[in-house]
Amino acid sequence: MTTWVRVMMFSFERRWLALSCAGMAYERFPMERISRRYRVAMAGSDEMHYRSDLVGLLTDLQGIWSDPAFGRRLPGIREHGLSAMEVRVLWTLGFRGPLRGSALADLLGTGAPTVSKAVAKVEARGWVDRHRDEADGRAHDLVLTDAGKAVARDLFDAGDAMMDELLADWTDDDVRAVTGYLDRLLTRSRTFASGLDTD
Repeated sequence: MTTWVRVMMFSFERRWLALSCAGMAYERFPMERISRRYRVAMAGSDEMHYRSDLVGLLTDLQGIWSDPAFGRRLPGIREHGLSAMEVRVLWTLGFRGPLRGSALADLLGTGAPTVSKAVAKVEARGWVDRHRDEADGRAHDLVLTDAGKAVARDLFDAGDAMMDELLADWTDDDVRAVTGYLDRLLTRSRTFASGLDTD
């Protein structure tokens, strides 16, 4: 999948983690990272930017929410002392359920060694266990333990709390409208992505 499609899809199934693990003390987040393309354009720089304001805004938003430093400071996550990859592992297993290590790496869009290292750390803390696949005795599924589910629940709760604060001054109609637009964008993006050639 191309980078452009990842931006347009907002990588919802994968990137919703960013929403769930972002937001901690965003008033202290380095705001110079936000809307840089607008300042670049205003300054007359030759650097490229999107012609579409919508794509630019989604890119900026994705950049904020997916910044590892941003996520690590989120209340409900920082208390657990998790790395960005450990957060993604726990969130994905909570959202998707049991997965093979290779499938988890594919979903996270990173190499198996990186994922294996993160899995080993959360496994050592008693949050992930390995269950033998009954259909293939040589393979194991990664499964959240009860303690791991509690931590994963914290990640989702943190995302909900962040959105509650971000949208505190929005009307219910505003929230419903944006939710509807994003749902339409996601649906069309999935259709678009399914028609692309695969590598």
